[in-house]
Amino acid sequence: MTKKRLAANRKNALKSTGPRTPEGKRRASMNALKHGLRSVSLAVPILENPKDWEAHHDLVVRDLSPVGYLETVLSERMAALLWRLGRAVRYETEVISQSILEPEKSGDKSLVELRKELPIQEKALQTLRKVWGLKASAKVSAKDVALVLDEACTAFDVDPYPEDKPSPVEGQFPEDDKWTRDAVDKVLHSIQAAADESLRDVEPWEWVEVKVLKRLTETKVKHDARSAVVDELYRKHLLPTAETLDKVSRYETHLERSLFRTLHELQRLQEQRLGHPVPTMALDVNVSQEAS
Repeated sequence: MTKKRLAANRKNALKSTGPRTPEGKRRASMNALKHGLRSVSLAVPILENPKDWEAHHDLVVRDLSPVGYLETVLSERMAALLWRLGRAVRYETEVISQSILEPEKSGDKSLVELRKELPIQEKALQTLRKVWGLKASAKVSAKDVALVLDEACTAFDVDPYPEDKPSPVEGQFPEDDKWTRDAVDKVLHSIQAAADESLRDVEPWEWVEVKVLKRLTETKVKHDARSAVVDELYRKHLLPTAETLDKVSRYETHLERSLFRTLHELQRLQEQRLGHPVPTMALDVNVSQEAS
């Protein structure tokens, strides 16, 4: 470092004299203090964000404006009790959410699965009808062809690539960009020819449409029934069970008692520090009623 740079640094250092007001000096005196909640995090790993805890802690301590070690300890205890009270609220919300999700998952298919299936089946029916209504020479996209032929195999209960016999579709596929309505019709008839004899005389397009429409109708009926049940259960589970509610209430009552006792003790210390008269004895009264 050059002499010129060193002199400049010393000159700048003189401008930084640290806190000058009593309030600033008070805060600075606690900077190096490492104790209790300043050195640990109350955030539960995975479930809670340590940064949220740190922000909560700093805001509570700032608003309580503690002076000295003891007031700071009590202020930090206030921050911890308030954080734990918030956790009780989050627990209650989580319990209600889980109780609502359970009915959605029950049954052969959950409401979420049925909601996903409906648009897929509606798309299949629309595509089938669109391709069916085209002229024989009209071009068909490879995506629409795949959907139609997949529904055809399902409707006729045919494996397109069986291991023990010739495939009903192999060797009939043109290049992806050369599919026509007529080419789709030929493969569709080949799938029908591989089906059970009782289905050999049905009109293949009509049969596939009937099967797709039937499946779609059944899914809608299941969806509406499940939706009605879940809506009813939503209302029933708006509050947690009596056991959970009692447990949460007891926990909250315990925390609130500790919170107010700590607050009152902090207030007594602060009043005493400010020279205000403070009773020699403090009485905290808690009134609660519990079912016998």
